[in-house]
Amino acid sequence: MNLSQGFSPEIKSYVLASEGGYVNHPKDPGKATNMGITIGTLRAWRGGRVTNEDVKNLSKEEALSIYKRQYWDNMQCSSLPLGLDYLVLDYGINSGPARSIKDLQRTVGAADDGVMGKFTLNAIMEFIGRRSLPDLLLAFATRRWNFVKNLSTFSTFGTGWKRRIWGQEKGMQTGDSGAVDRALKISEHRYDAVTTPEATVGAAFPEKPGVGDTLKDPAVLSGGAGALATILGAVQDQPVLQVAAVLGVATAVFLYIKSKRAEDPS
Repeated sequence: MNLSQGFSPEIKSYVLASEGGYVNHPKDPGKATNMGITIGTLRAWRGGRVTNEDVKNLSKEEALSIYKRQYWDNMQCSSLPLGLDYLVLDYGINSGPARSIKDLQRTVGAADDGVMGKFTLNAIMEFIGRRSLPDLLLAFATRRWNFVKNLSTFSTFGTGWKRRIWGQEKGMQTGDSGAVDRALKISEHRYDAVTTPEATVGAAFPEKPGVGDTLKDPAVLSGGAGALATILGAVQDQPVLQVAAVLGVATAVFLYIKSKRAEDPS
């Protein structure tokens, strides 16, 4: 078993091929999306207002930077066995880092806290020691498949998700092109050339963000702070109104968080 060799050109090409180009399907929970980067992800990345046109014009270079920072690094993929690193990344981009990590943790019997720490890494190695890396790849992909099968949008996007996870044939075969098949080949240092996009329309519902995750969104922070500063400046000599202003902005942020959660029914 070999450890990850980093965010390699082969892994980059596989992810870009799976994600394809710009889509804005009315049933896609991610709304406007390009190369797997949703409008919400791009807004958080840039820390400001983003339009559908901005998503459409997203460059491959910026998309790869987002993959690297927000997904690969966030999920500690460089610490994973070769092949599993790609499979965790692909799931994370499609369904959110927390979902990918938690389902991996559930697969290996670790606490599903959504953090790729030393206990999870130890559990991964123990699983591989008891069974094998191919067994882990297949079990992880199966858990992912079971997740997407139960989504309300499966009737719309299920065919694409099946092709993305399994390829042409369900299971794991070295001659197929699903994420699990490619993960196995990567683990054996064998790579396929990718010449045409294999776009999979539809982002799977990600793990619901917690309050802390939502508050880390730069758009929330900058918007709330700016509004509060403006209001406090206007009532700087009126302490009672200042307290009321703080409570008002806090309530607005709470309602924003609540509305964001309502957008994601998973």
